[in-house]
Amino acid sequence: MLKQYSTIFATLMVNAADLENCLYADRLDDPVQPCGSETLERISGLLVLAKKMADELLLDASIPLMERIAAKVSEAYPAEDAYRDISDLRSRIQDQLKSRYFYFVPPARLGYYRDKQLFGQSMEIAFPTALDDIEDAGKCLALGQGTACVMHLMRVMEAGLKALAKELGIPYAPSWEAYLTQIQTKIGLPRKRKSAIWKRNEPFFRDLSGDLMTVKQAWRNPTMHIVRRYPVEEAEEIFRAVRRFMQHLEPRIKGPASSRRA
Repeated sequence: MLKQYSTIFATLMVNAADLENCLYADRLDDPVQPCGSETLERISGLLVLAKKMADELLLDASIPLMERIAAKVSEAYPAEDAYRDISDLRSRIQDQLKSRYFYFVPPARLGYYRDKQLFGQSMEIAFPTALDDIEDAGKCLALGQGTACVMHLMRVMEAGLKALAKELGIPYAPSWEAYLTQIQTKIGLPRKRKSAIWKRNEPFFRDLSGDLMTVKQAWRNPTMHIVRRYPVEEAEEIFRAVRRFMQHLEPRIKGPASSRRA
């Protein structure tokens, strides 16, 4: 799940430091004087924000202290104790966050991570089995994992290949090679043995078959057989190319009437 933890952390730390300074001044005036209602309200608000971060980032060492502070808010809470507790809480959160690592998603690629219909809404009907891989390819691209992105894209292309084979009346085959061989055989039949619909669509099928053969040689085989890795810039170009291919194929694919998404 993508979260803007930087915003939460910055707000939490600024509020904690500001509250800590106020409590420091209060304790200088009278350490045993209970905190006023306004200060207690600020402490409660800080705890809500801190608890949210602690729960999501598993900051287990901070949570017991938050619970003890929350219990004191409903009682007479001396400024000295409040200052010490808030200071301790801020330090604990900072210390635990040193062991938490976060990915940075460049703003230009944020859509790849966040958007659900990266190839368009029509993919849900034509290629429902490809939706997870389309989404995962986008996430890998956003996180700078170029080779992983291309691997998912090849699975997307396989869904397109199988859909094309189905349109051509080609039965299940165990590999890309077997599908492409049958598609080429179908295309190579004498013209007199082809139906009027086939003749009308033949240029389209020839183009797609050529595209699939190019993808197989240029991207699929090197990716699946560990021949090379893909930098994120090249993976992004492949992402666009696969999207164009699937969008070109989609109008000719009847596809199932429902998809995996509710």
